[in-house]
Amino acid sequence: MNRRKPPKSWKFLDSLNPDIAMLQEAAGTEGMNIVNLVHEVHIKKRNKNLIYVPEKSFKPVSTLAESGIRSPNKLNKNTGKRTIRGTKMGINVCQIDDTKLGVVFFVSVYGNLDFSPRLTIILHYVINKYIYELRKENAAKNIIIAGDFNMDRRMDNPEENHSFFHQGKMVNFFFDSILKLGFFDCLKSKYPDYIQTHKHSLSSYQWQIDHMFCTKELYGELKEINIINNNETKELSDHYPIVADFSI
Repeated sequence: MNRRKPPKSWKFLDSLNPDIAMLQEAAGTEGMNIVNLVHEVHIKKRNKNLIYVPEKSFKPVSTLAESGIRSPNKLNKNTGKRTIRGTKMGINVCQIDDTKLGVVFFVSVYGNLDFSPRLTIILHYVINKYIYELRKENAAKNIIIAGDFNMDRRMDNPEENHSFFHQGKMVNFFFDSILKLGFFDCLKSKYPDYIQTHKHSLSSYQWQIDHMFCTKELYGELKEINIINNNETKELSDHYPIVADFSI
């Protein structure tokens, strides 16, 4: 879920009674009474990538985002000078130990557009490297990857009516590479074509740029998945929440 309007969004989130929530482009939690329930990674400006665990105990896992993968500096075409952005690729990871499948790792993803036009390549590298490290260093078997990727498979299709066409099928390569790592596309289990998850302020195109993937055993425990697209969520954010129920 991409969360834009606190504190209303926290009230809505708590109404869902989640065991865990992954929130991208979120405001920080300074001054709130939930600091022990949240692990946050700074992305850019005042935006954070948050993992919120209201009930269970969790452990943060050191991420590549925290180790300094930063966006390229921005060239000012008028002055010829480069502005230091200093923003990060938004990856946040936590583990929860007490499930019936054992340890489950939650990877919250924000595809930072400051990395464009190389977002697909860099995010592909970050996810592949980090999943490799999770499996090697933490013996991770059960992993959920979800968040705002800022990518839709239809971006590769020149026949679609939008202005985000990618030459070379790079977006499909990116998502296929996640599947090749042993993940399953959770939203496709209910919405085999696509489902709108984002309303762009300048376009009527029904973008699906938010996604959720999980490993095989978790996929077998996926009982329900929905996109909440109603007046309340439209007011809170330009992204619609993905709500998934795993029997773990």
